[in-house]
Amino acid sequence: SVLARMIARHLAVRSPRGAYVALAALTAIWGTNWIAMKLALASAHPIVFNIDRTLVAIAVLFAVLVVRRRRLLPESWAAVAVTGLFQTTINMGSTTMALESGGVGRTAVLVFTMPFWTLLLAWPVLGERVRGSQWLAIVLALVGLVLVVEPWRWEGELKPRMWAVFSGFGWAAGTIAMKHFQRVRGFDMLNFVAWQML
Repeated sequence: SVLARMIARHLAVRSPRGAYVALAALTAIWGTNWIAMKLALASAHPIVFNIDRTLVAIAVLFAVLVVRRRRLLPESWAAVAVTGLFQTTINMGSTTMALESGGVGRTAVLVFTMPFWTLLLAWPVLGERVRGSQWLAIVLALVGLVLVVEPWRWEGELKPRMWAVFSGFGWAAGTIAMKHFQRVRGFDMLNFVAWQML
C-alpha cells in the first residue's frame, strides 16, 4: 500500500550513521519496554498481562495477513506448535513471571543468557559448532555476564532468577526451532509469526 511504502521510505537506513541512530532508538525502546512491563505488572496478574499483550500482537498480525491477502492457514502445524511453545509460551511467559517478583535490571540480563543457550542447542540440533577465536568471544561474554550478575552477592528470592534464565532458554530454543524448520521448508514469516504467537 502507499502508506506502507511511505513508512518504509522514512525508516530506511541509508548510511552507517543512520544505522547507529536506529540501533540507539531500538535500544531505548527495548530498554524502556522492561520498565513498562514491570509497571504494568503492579496492576495485573502476570498470566493475564501476558495473554492480553500477546492478543494485541496476534490481532495486528492477522489483520495484516488479511489486508495483504496472504495465506491464513499455517504452512506447518508442527513448526507453529514447537516454535510457539518455546518462543511465545516459555520465553514471554517466563519473562513476565520473572518480572513479577524480580528486579528489572537483573531479569533483563538473565533473559539475555539466550546466546549461551543458543550455542548449546545449535550444536546438536543444527550441527553448528563454535570454532577458533569464537571461543575467546564466548569466554569474554561469559565473564562479563558473571561480573554483571554477581552471583556471589545474590540476595533475595531465587525464583525470579530461575524464571529469567528459563526465559532465555525458551528464547534460544524458539530461535533454533525456527531455523531448523526453515531449513526444511521456507515459510511466509508473517504467517509463521502470527500463528506461533497464537
